[in-house]
Amino acid sequence: MKEARKRATIRDVATAAGVSVTTVSHVLNGKGRIDPATAERVQLLARQLGYRASAIARGLREGRVGRIAVIHSESSTGTSTLTNLAFFVRMLGSITECAIGQGFSTLLTLPPGSAETGHFDLDGVIFVDPVPENRLLDRLRRADVPIVTTGRDLSRSEEEGNWVDNDLTAATSEMLDLFASRGAERIALVASSPQISYNHDAISSYRAWAERNNRPEILYRIGNAMHESEGFFLARSILNSPDRPDAIHCTTDRHATGLLIGAHAAGIKVPDSLMVSAGTDSIAAQSSSPSLTALDLNPELMGHRACEMLIALIETRQTMPGEVIPHRLIQRDSILTMAAAQARRTAAASKTMSRAVGTGPATES
Repeated sequence: MKEARKRATIRDVATAAGVSVTTVSHVLNGKGRIDPATAERVQLLARQLGYRASAIARGLREGRVGRIAVIHSESSTGTSTLTNLAFFVRMLGSITECAIGQGFSTLLTLPPGSAETGHFDLDGVIFVDPVPENRLLDRLRRADVPIVTTGRDLSRSEEEGNWVDNDLTAATSEMLDLFASRGAERIALVASSPQISYNHDAISSYRAWAERNNRPEILYRIGNAMHESEGFFLARSILNSPDRPDAIHCTTDRHATGLLIGAHAAGIKVPDSLMVSAGTDSIAAQSSSPSLTALDLNPELMGHRACEMLIALIETRQTMPGEVIPHRLIQRDSILTMAAAQARRTAAASKTMSRAVGTGPATES
């Protein structure tokens, strides 16, 4: 008996063409800006392999409402919202720009009543910072709504895909190494809920680093409210202690900014007596006094890739592999000695003057 030939999938076409599933989807649906040669190759291979979009997939495309939602896991509790952090604002802008370019509108919440009824009048969801056993996320999954998360869902394995995240394990270790290279001995970490992959990875990395380097573990848990006041009141409680840390890494820029204010109020000079860094970057981190050393987690790229991944998931209903977005550590005055900080400011002023008179390019350190 002759064995039935296996039907070609969109992933087969992508593999044969050496491109992503998203690219194949855009070529076959006439979307996005694809190199003509690449588009021609994809179309040829799709015909050769006999790929045809399933009737179900076609029906899904025809029935789309052209709307995706961006939801934060803590929004319903009132403890945190997307707009509380510059990171999320930048990511949301990128998601919106990508979605509009692909013919979708974005919502920063669900349509009224949908969470209660279970009828979600949208095509997909980007779920920010998922936490295990989130009721809304569970309802969306039961309703078979396409979902991509920014940050991994710790209740699921990484291999299940449909997520975009940073490597916070490597990023945190890199920051701690920098503190140590500057002479810090008692390095502390300030983090909130370990149920979020961002904090979970930072805490795990910190503990492993402390054990690896035979350093004391000084971990401060802070509330989920993303406000400077959290960092300020923490500073008041720890910085007057005789065995206080000489370096502190906060997982968010707002907590780090509050910590700086608290240190100033306590008469502790940064960075001479205390070095401080932030796990996210922002205008506030750049303009604080002193300016905050921070991790740039590339929120614009994260938002763009999450949006592209969701649209590909909507169109194909095929799991997308998780993607790690690169980070960058930016050194600023909050970890530098006074002499080094002054030298940095002098160099920056010189570059600015060179750019103004046209004698050479100016670059940001």
